[in-house]
Amino acid sequence: MKALPRYVIAQIQTTPFQVPLLQMTDKSSERIMSEKKQTSTPPVVSILSGGFAGGVEAIVTYPFEFAKTRAQLHDDPKIKLSRNPYRIVSNIYQEEGFREIYKGCGVSIIGSIGKDAVRFTSFDIVKNAFKDPETGALASLRNMLAGMTAGVVRIFLRYFGLS
Repeated sequence: MKALPRYVIAQIQTTPFQVPLLQMTDKSSERIMSEKKQTSTPPVVSILSGGFAGGVEAIVTYPFEFAKTRAQLHDDPKIKLSRNPYRIVSNIYQEEGFREIYKGCGVSIIGSIGKDAVRFTSFDIVKNAFKDPETGALASLRNMLAGMTAGVVRIFLRYFGLS
């Protein structure tokens, strides 16, 4: 078992179910909070992390979007096409190859990178505006409102073709 750092003064208690809980005393929590200063995320970090998340999302989900589109556009009644997206992706891979699954994925990746970069950045900006000026804390309701506002900003910018 690892030893706790010296500055953490802890009390170990047990619950009625005999599960040990670690609780910080007032002194230890004050010291930790003073060492961890609440800083805002730089916009470039938000843009890069949002873009990366959007790109990964597009790469992971694209085969199933492709399968859904192929199932929706299938109009040959002589050939029965499965409605199972896993089976559709598997059949495409076996019959047409791996590259066919990701055909046209580049546009989706670029769109997702921009969309999520805007969403992450706007969330961080709104979150910082909603923080309590004295404590720097963000209440749960304000955090939820920041997320909702970020979604609205992304939709607004996408509607006007900016993202």
